Amino acid sequence: MRSSGAEEDPGGRRMAERRLKAHWGWHALGGVAVAGWLLVMAAGLWPRSEGEAGLLLGPAELAGAIRPGDWWLGAYRDGRKIGWFHTRVALPAAGPTLRQESRLMLKVGGLSQPLDSSLEVRLDPAHRLAGFDFGMDAGPVRMSAAGRMEGNTLAVELDLGGQRSAHRLPMAEAPLFDLALPYAILRRDPQAGDRFRAVVFDPHSLSNREVRVEVVGPDAVSVGGDMRPAYRLRRLAAGLEVESWLDASGAVLKETLPGGLQLQREDEAQARRDLEGLEAGEGGLPRLWPELQPGGEGGRLPP
Repeated sequence: MRSSGAEEDPGGRRMAERRLKAHWGWHALGGVAVAGWLLVMAAGLWPRSEGEAGLLLGPAELAGAIRPGDWWLGAYRDGRKIGWFHTRVALPAAGPTLRQESRLMLKVGGLSQPLDSSLEVRLDPAHRLAGFDFGMDAGPVRMSAAGRMEGNTLAVELDLGGQRSAHRLPMAEAPLFDLALPYAILRRDPQAGDRFRAVVFDPHSLSNREVRVEVVGPDAVSVGGDMRPAYRLRRLAAGLEVESWLDASGAVLKETLPGGLQLQREDEAQARRDLEGLEAGEGGLPRLWPELQPGGEGGRLPP
């Protein structure tokens, strides 16, 4: 593993000399939270040494690193297809836009209820956060949040089931979102064994959370019967683990999450069809998202 104090090559190393030349995007689970088995940017604030914790990343690492992309993932649990995720990254002149939408099908008493979510993150030309829009819709239960940076303050308007409120959250700097984190890691030319950490903004709790990532190394994943080279990452948050396999074009091939949830790469038509849904247990469905506690820790953690 390289020292975290190593100087970055402004021109970038020649990626053609690397085994994996990935401008990789990363699926982020900022769209939905089914408590108990679906992790949504959970908190990861536990004490570790700097060497174990890894290099601290911030918005500065995004400059010139974000690449356009568009991919679909089917969501499965216990062999049943329960939903899909769609991620799209665009580079308009005003600054990069990262958008994710998802649908999980829930079944209660034999009736199906879709749980839809969306997250759009807008960056300015310098790749700092400009604003975001987040929404969840589960039939009669809805919420939305819209935020914009005003100097060192994130101004957020929240609508939770028709109850509206406004919040001003001081930030030491414009925060990262989980959707953009892989590009910050990419800029550091990651190698197997490297570790990183970053403060990301969680739109569910309106607070910053720390995420830790370990680069496991090169791997291969079966997609449609073909073996495709991939880069494998392990993300830790609040003691829970998410593993991601990413291809060289910037798309997610596969992810495994707590509670037996698995996401796998599919085309749009395949991802949208044959949704069986997630059956509610005897106690009914768990909470759809964590308690909202606006105004958590702002800004970047100290190195």
